[in-house]
Amino acid sequence: MDYYFNFKEKAAKYSNAIGLLKQHNIPEAWPPKMEDSYSWEDACLDEGSMLARDDVIHFAGYCFLSNNWLRPLASWIGTRKCLEIMGGSGALSKGLQNFGVDIRCTDDFSWSEQHKWWYEHPWTSVEQIGAVEAIQKYGKEVELVLCSWPYTDDACYHSLMSMREINPTAMMIYIGEGAGGCTVDEKFFETAIVVPDSEFQNAVREYRSAYCIHDRLVLIK
Repeated sequence: MDYYFNFKEKAAKYSNAIGLLKQHNIPEAWPPKMEDSYSWEDACLDEGSMLARDDVIHFAGYCFLSNNWLRPLASWIGTRKCLEIMGGSGALSKGLQNFGVDIRCTDDFSWSEQHKWWYEHPWTSVEQIGAVEAIQKYGKEVELVLCSWPYTDDACYHSLMSMREINPTAMMIYIGEGAGGCTVDEKFFETAIVVPDSEFQNAVREYRSAYCIHDRLVLIK
């Protein structure tokens, strides 16, 4: 019983951040772990994030956005033009736009029934267009393609292949789990080439995933 109440106490820490997301504001950071957390991974939040996650998804999306990693990521991106595919609510694009990033957000609106809030209350302008079609339309004029929490089908794989064909010098910032996880398919991981970039890794070092979730930011070509 003590653990149950402690679990709820941990979840309550996230209420201020959830309130900000509801108002289309991004928190500076997510609450630090409590000392008795069972989460041993530095890159994961504590157990309270499990209860907060549904609200995070509802108001923004599957990625735990916070300015303490968006700000340095925007600095790393600099003046490079970006395209976000499968952008959902547009929260990630808006978070980067807040720090001056030139990014266009696109989504095919296929999740409009599951996540009505995203499309009724978008964070920024979201163009309704499929991922591959967006790359075909805008790929030549961007240097970075962003994709956060793509579904477990082959859409992200085909997007990566289209990016390579249309703009061989472009790179993709992928936010999601690794092979066998809850995002993309095996073909994507078999095809993806990770770009070693210590400055990128340093820029996103404050990214945190929810408890028992293992999403990360990876630079891919």
